[in-house]
Amino acid sequence: MPDKQIEDLTIKELTERLAAIDQERAGIVKLIQKAADAVGISSKKPAPQTRTPRKPRSSSGSGSTTAEKFQTALADGKTIPTTAELIKAVVDAGANKGTAQQFPYSKPGKALLKKTDAGWKLK
Repeated sequence: MPDKQIEDLTIKELTERLAAIDQERAGIVKLIQKAADAVGISSKKPAPQTRTPRKPRSSSGSGSTTAEKFQTALADGKTIPTTAELIKAVVDAGANKGTAQQFPYSKPGKALLKKTDAGWKLK
């Protein structure tokens, strides 16, 4: 078997070779554990601490959508002059910054917002 290339071995030969490697590995692990026990080092790992299960998240995070946060920021016919100020106002209202940056250029954002010479406002 040592003179054959690994690509030339049959499935049966590969399975036998894998079993031999597993046995050799198990022997090495036992030898290391015996040596560790003889020296006084614990050879077994302690069980990991149990974690409390995660709480399920609501589908929209804080209970309102990004569009609702834009509507809140631009309520009462308010106009915000720059995109940066608009994003800051929406992030301050609780929106995720990355989502807020993309929203004005998305389909729902284009349907909701209007960019004028004076700035951003609701349609």
